[in-house]
Amino acid sequence: MSKVEAALATWRESDVSVKVLSGLFSVLPQAPPFRLYPNLEGAIARVGGDAAGYDAFGRARALAATPEVEKALWVAETLDKADAGLAVYAGLKNVLSFFGGGRSKRTFESDPQQAVDAGLKLLGLAYMSAQAFPGRSPQEQFQAVMALPAGQEALYYFAAAEVGLPFADNLVEGGARVLGRVTGYARGDAGRKLSQLGGGSMLSQALGSLEGFAGPLANYLDGARGAIGNLPRMASRVLPSVANLADSATGAAAGALDALPVWSFLGPRLLAEACASRARAGESPAGARS
Repeated sequence: MSKVEAALATWRESDVSVKVLSGLFSVLPQAPPFRLYPNLEGAIARVGGDAAGYDAFGRARALAATPEVEKALWVAETLDKADAGLAVYAGLKNVLSFFGGGRSKRTFESDPQQAVDAGLKLLGLAYMSAQAFPGRSPQEQFQAVMALPAGQEALYYFAAAEVGLPFADNLVEGGARVLGRVTGYARGDAGRKLSQLGGGSMLSQALGSLEGFAGPLANYLDGARGAIGNLPRMASRVLPSVANLADSATGAAAGALDALPVWSFLGPRLLAEACASRARAGESPAGARS
């Protein structure tokens, strides 16, 4: 079993991150229908394939076990680990703070730490895209990610939770302008953090893929700006469950909600569906086509 498959198998409907993300995607316009799946077969089915097709499944499993995909999975998981020196703030806390009425007026200038973290998440998303679809141009990588349901989830989450909620006051300037500023952080302090953790090659690949994100991702940010006002509609459905879990002995501690592993959930799904999509096209780990 590949590390991607093992990561998929760890999630349950009762997990706090799953509940909050399910609710978030339910009120974001044009977000794909949310579906939890525990294995690679589920990813194949979600991109329109037949998990019973042995050849396609075998290729998808082989692709999921490649070093490129495993490195991308490592980045996804590291984005949630503040103690590893990469993540400094979690988007999920932005969502929960918003529902709880705790949102304060923040801008890039007044909250530079959050701004650097948004740049880190952007670099992480770009790096995952590069590793998920190697050998393609930055524009082709973004288009391939955008074609995946899990890719859309990651893009919508980044736009809404990592940028839209904390920097709604900046977002009135427009998605393209805000993305330009986040990209600036990605090339600066955030890029240095990634380079320290993963090396210059990792940063170079992330920045290269980032070239394909500019126009399309700005549209996601514009969409998030229009959707933020609708997010409280999910609070009554989701937050009671979150509160119950946080209060229980087996649930998440209330003080640790900002460290819930959102990207450890989104990343394996993106990578699994990328492998499924490539396998359907007849791609093998060596790049050959059957």
